[in-house]
Amino acid sequence: MTELLVQFRPDVPLARRQALAQQLGCTIVEEIPPQGITVVRAPADATLSTLLAQWHRHPEVAHAEPNAEVNPHG
Repeated sequence: MTELLVQFRPDVPLARRQALAQQLGCTIVEEIPPQGITVVRAPADATLSTLLAQWHRHPEVAHAEPNAEVNPHG
């Protein structure tokens, strides 16, 4: 399961974030308001490089990156 952390520009409303995620075949999993981050889940057949390119093409998106797991113990 591939997830991305997407940071939208501050003026992008929730409805537009949802519409863009749906347009790209993704599902919004979580909103992290203090950081302005939206966690999206990609379709199973999506390739990471293609997906990142699709998100970065939209002017409403400030940044997108893979949601990597962090192991606090090493």
